[in-house]
Amino acid sequence: MTIIGIGNTKGGAGKSTIACNLAVAAAKKGKKVLLIDADIHSSSSAFVSIRENKNIETEWIKTPTVHEDLPKIKNNYDWVLIDVGGRDNAIFRSSLIACDLFIIPVKPSVFDIWDTIDTIEVLKEAQKWRRENNLKKIKSHLLINMLKAHTIIGRETIMELQEFKAEAPILITRIGDRSAFQNSITKGLGVLEYEPSSKAAFEIAALYSEINDLAGEK
Repeated sequence: MTIIGIGNTKGGAGKSTIACNLAVAAAKKGKKVLLIDADIHSSSSAFVSIRENKNIETEWIKTPTVHEDLPKIKNNYDWVLIDVGGRDNAIFRSSLIACDLFIIPVKPSVFDIWDTIDTIEVLKEAQKWRRENNLKKIKSHLLINMLKAHTIIGRETIMELQEFKAEAPILITRIGDRSAFQNSITKGLGVLEYEPSSKAAFEIAALYSEINDLAGEK
């Protein structure tokens, strides 16, 4: 069982879209998936609620008890995905210290690069808490999300984020800024279900594979 957080202290980075699509990808591979919605906007819960296919379970946690609640239920699932962020608060920190693997989506923009510094600082504090409680280090990675191809800001973002490679190296997979993501979400579908031959679906399949390898799962 693996607990994977998708989060950023900055809103608008596309974390809920990534979390929902990874949940779909894992479910399609036969994994038993729980999608924890730890965001006040409850986007992931809304997504699961409108799905016809009920192969993803969800739970909305509104209190900073994620790290206490998950050990009680985690063995019932193959993947537990936590959608959290938009601000640095107690729920964000509780979710972060609960994770085996933490993915930080970053949108290519100057503001997002600057705000990544805040997320990395919270991550460092979470790593310290884990050490003090004799828990394994959180595997942490940055994800370039909503990337517009062949743009200067896209290239500059990738270069600037290398600054954080000691704490959170950049994933190989890049997720493009594609309309299929928003179009599919409104129908309660992942892009692998909505447009399985699309570039968006290819990117999510690659992201799932990369994260599955990082989680050390078959």
